Amino acid sequence: MRPGSSKRRTGRPWGTSASRACRKEDYFNNISHDRKVLETFICSYAETLEDFDFSGYPGRAGIWAVRLKETGRLIGILTLFDETESSCEIGYGIGSAWWGKGYATEAVRRFLEYLFRERGFRRVYASFFSGNDASRRVMEKCGMGFDHFSEKELSYLGVERDLSYYVIDKESFEKPVFRRFQPGDYEAVCRFLAELNRENRDHINWNWARFEWMYEHPDCDKSLLGSIGLWFAGERVVGAAIYDMYFGEAFCGVLPEYAELYPEVLRYAWEALRDENGLGIAICDGSEAERGAALAAGFSPADQTETILRIELGAPFPVRLPDGLRFASPDPIADADALQWLFWRGFDHGEDRAEFELQKSPPSGPRPHFDPRLSVAAADESGELAACCCLWYLPGTDYAYVEPVCTVPGWRGKGVGRAVVSEALNRARSLGAARAYVISDQEFYDRLGFVFDRHYGFYWRKA
Repeated sequence: MRPGSSKRRTGRPWGTSASRACRKEDYFNNISHDRKVLETFICSYAETLEDFDFSGYPGRAGIWAVRLKETGRLIGILTLFDETESSCEIGYGIGSAWWGKGYATEAVRRFLEYLFRERGFRRVYASFFSGNDASRRVMEKCGMGFDHFSEKELSYLGVERDLSYYVIDKESFEKPVFRRFQPGDYEAVCRFLAELNRENRDHINWNWARFEWMYEHPDCDKSLLGSIGLWFAGERVVGAAIYDMYFGEAFCGVLPEYAELYPEVLRYAWEALRDENGLGIAICDGSEAERGAALAAGFSPADQTETILRIELGAPFPVRLPDGLRFASPDPIADADALQWLFWRGFDHGEDRAEFELQKSPPSGPRPHFDPRLSVAAADESGELAACCCLWYLPGTDYAYVEPVCTVPGWRGKGVGRAVVSEALNRARSLGAARAYVISDQEFYDRLGFVFDRHYGFYWRKA
């Protein structure tokens, strides 16, 4: 491909002088000394770190670093060149140790966003050496299409190289494409919901954890999954209409930069996700545009509401279990029967084991992002569970989501519920969560220190 680069987060700085030693080593290992990269990306080869002159790279115009968000480690670069008033060409290179993980696609897509929205370019080109199908797929995943072929355009590594040029314009890049959910879209939907709640939490009632919890819940009608509507910009989901367990209630959301798409998402939800009674959606009281769109689409406010509570995880919470209990971490699959029996009693279905055996649900499937360390229960000396709190936390986000929490009647009023929730919050805090949210208006959470965060009203449209 043309002189290029790649970066996980467009425009990331190279770092201070104190960090340049590690940047130099990263650049050497992932670009200048990586022979696989050298075959696909025009750059100067360096045999040893001592021979590699890095002085001209930090701060150099036209080069951005691709760095891992979690560690700041440089794994590649992006380049910008051949600029005109309306167009430019880009290149990208990722260390071969990081190939096949989606970093190049993510970096190029973010770079295109930056070039179109912040730099004002109308058209962006990229090229690759003939035969480099991996680079071609990166461009296609980002929405780029073939522009022209250039035979023997340059000589590189002693070989005359043919180049294939791809291009995308701003209008094509920003126009979302609709299609229905497919099983391979699961991770893209989770990423969308995490991104949707990154800056603005007006949709925190429907975050990635709620989708994952629902997806493998025994009561979720999976035969309806193909009815979920998704809007893509490249491989990035930018809008979604998702039924809530079954038809009749749904979530509708779009990323902020695609706000004009919301009426279309709402319209699809009405057409595809309603039941015989109609459709209900929950909208945050502060989302004036979404409430206005719902009213314009024929939805009316209803009495049903949801309240989101929040707690900050600035300091560890004191934890004390009553005598006779110990902490356990039941696995949602391996310990499914014990957990279901706990939930049966904890949510007040009674103590009749025979009735439970007749009505219990089949075990849920594996949930890819659930961390079993955040499944915190209190068990008695026989191993029977007395209370449980499950938290959901996704690395890269700053919050945990509480769902579910229950205590069996015989242990209520003894501090067991407080203990399992506090222990779970402490574990989420140690993993990186700065706060936690729960959908509830129970005084139990008030006593734990949760405070009001957001209120949601339901809007209904009758069939």
